[in-house]
Amino acid sequence: MVEAVSPRNLNVSFLAYSPLAGGALTGKYLNPKKIKDTYRMRRYVGYMHRYISPPAMAATKRYQEIADSLVVPLTPMALAWVYSRPFVTSTVIGATDLKQLDDNVHSLNMLLSEEALSLINEAYKLHLDPTKGSFPVVDPYLDDMDPSMLPWGARDIDVDPELDMLINYRLASTLPPKS
Repeated sequence: MVEAVSPRNLNVSFLAYSPLAGGALTGKYLNPKKIKDTYRMRRYVGYMHRYISPPAMAATKRYQEIADSLVVPLTPMALAWVYSRPFVTSTVIGATDLKQLDDNVHSLNMLLSEEALSLINEAYKLHLDPTKGSFPVVDPYLDDMDPSMLPWGARDIDVDPELDMLINYRLASTLPPKS
């Protein structure tokens, strides 16, 4: 979406939906064996499995390392980064308790230093779109899974492959050629 909302293209405001990646950017899914039964990742197996895919977990671990090095909690840091984007005008957040709501609200006033922004932007570029692709559905509590019990089968598939093709073509035309 960044390319579409940028000043050189549509120059429109952006309402960030799920800025914490379904809770993944709170760090609570970094150890899949500790996912509580009440978390949506556990309650709806396959619903958001892309956030515990290997590329997404690597990205979340890097963001957690950055937060730890800055001595700030991951959740407010992640939200503050989203709010630092010039095209973001608001976010759609979710909170299941007052602690989560408190974290979300406090992030509105959290200013990230240039050093923090640089570290986060570097990680962002390194882990660009880590949830895109097809990943096996994983329930860390089960050894085998019946694909018929999942919302869309055993693999996450693109909803609109033609749109993905167009986006990839557009991105490929703006990137330097691979050597």
